[in-house]
Amino acid sequence: MSYPLVSVVMISYNHAEYLENAIRGVLSQIYNGQIELIIANDNSPDHSDEVILNLVNLSTNKIVIKYTKHQKNKGMMKNFSWALSEAKGEYVALCDGDDYWIDPYKVQKQVDFLEKNSDYLIHSGNAQVLKNGILGEFVRMQLGQNTCSFNDFLTKNNLATCTVMYRNKPIDITIFNDIIFGDWMLYIYLLSQDKSKKAWIDNDVFSVYRVHDKGIMSSISQFQLNEQHINQTKRILKNFNVKFSSKDCEIINRFSINSFKYLIYHHQYLKSLTVFFRNFLLTKSQMNYRNYLGVLRYKNLIKNTFGG
Repeated sequence: MSYPLVSVVMISYNHAEYLENAIRGVLSQIYNGQIELIIANDNSPDHSDEVILNLVNLSTNKIVIKYTKHQKNKGMMKNFSWALSEAKGEYVALCDGDDYWIDPYKVQKQVDFLEKNSDYLIHSGNAQVLKNGILGEFVRMQLGQNTCSFNDFLTKNNLATCTVMYRNKPIDITIFNDIIFGDWMLYIYLLSQDKSKKAWIDNDVFSVYRVHDKGIMSSISQFQLNEQHINQTKRILKNFNVKFSSKDCEIINRFSINSFKYLIYHHQYLKSLTVFFRNFLLTKSQMNYRNYLGVLRYKNLIKNTFGG
């Protein structure tokens, strides 16, 4: 059997202390075909360049490292879309420079699955969290099922990025404009091209997802994450002309009320009204008005009791 080329996309910014694990996790793969590892260093000011160059010579006939250091910082999403456009393989696997693979048969298992199951576009699995040097909980969205469809991604991401492989297809890179959850937008875009296709979440543990203070998500406040989540949900509504289910509306309501609560407690009342009306436009009759009244009543109680 002739196995197809697999492209591994690894974007990196200030990951010098983590990159060796990430790269060696790819180099350790036991796969019957060829792998190209595309490393896109977004002009990191740390010594990432040195770390990567020291490992480039480990390329073999089976696994080739293709390294680019951008002369100017592109930003996370532009670096991500650039790296995806460089992938030549029939399948593309993702692994950011601060995560790493621990299953040497990850690529082989995923290619075998996708080769045998043409109705699946995406394959993923479990990842274990590494925080403060300690391996802990597993990253897996609890859907109660192994199969996800397009509609499962309308208001949430269901996959751990460092476990994902997908069938390589042309991508409209404008979908990544003004968002921060590029992986989530990628999955829904892929599935939108043929809504009969699916994503699979395997029970195997493929990777380690690292949580650290240099990560993009660690530098963003919970309020900003809430807002970015709703912003992306709005983009999905606009770009893909979708209809939200009751469960989707529950998720939108939860993120919206958290933003509203934050703004009310910080006396940003005009912005809180914007959140309220945005929630209404997204969910209409399924908006939970009682939650908003509850926040206002609680705020008023605090003010009357403590003068805050």
